[in-house]
This record gives sequence, C-alpha cells and structure tokens, in this order.
Amino acid sequence: MICGCNVENASYGMTICAERTAIAAAVAAGHRRFTRLAIALPDSAPGAPPGASMPCGACRQVLAEFVGPEFPVLIDGLGAFRFAELFPNPFVLRRAAAT
Repeated sequence: MICGCNVENASYGMTICAERTAIAAAVAAGHRRFTRLAIALPDSAPGAPPGASMPCGACRQVLAEFVGPEFPVLIDGLGAFRFAELFPNPFVLRRAAAT
C-alpha cells in the first residue's frame, strides 16, 4: 500500500493532489504496475456533490500513464469504478512513424 496526501499551495496551480503524490511515491519506490486505487476523503464536507470526490483531470491523466481501462478505482462514499468510466479518452502520446 502506497499512501498519498494533498500538498496544498497558495497558488492553486502548484497544489499536488493525493492521487499524484501516491503515484509519485510508488514510482520513486520502483513500482510501475498497480492493482487498484482507493480514494478516501476523511475531510470531505457533509453533503458535498459527488464530483467533489472524483480525481481531477490532471490526476486522471497521470493515472492513464500507468493503468488500463479496466483498472478499479474505489472512491469513498461513491463506490467502485472502472478507470474508463472516469476517463474514457485519455491523451496518448504516439511516436511518429520512422520515414
């Protein structure tokens, strides 16, 4: 189990989400394959809309580099999702064909 946490910054663009810190910690420890992601929201405001519990777009794109469409994502209070349900069309960098 690799844990992550939000690293807040006064400049929102510099904030790093828990999902990305967990992935970075796992990669730094030598891991490249994952079995599932569980997102816990202990400080979530009561009655927050479901979208507030979902990984942001940046986190989804980083996850797309390591997981496939069937990868399970478990979200506290919302249930289990396949990664493809959360991010159906991730950006994929394709190498140009050799000429």
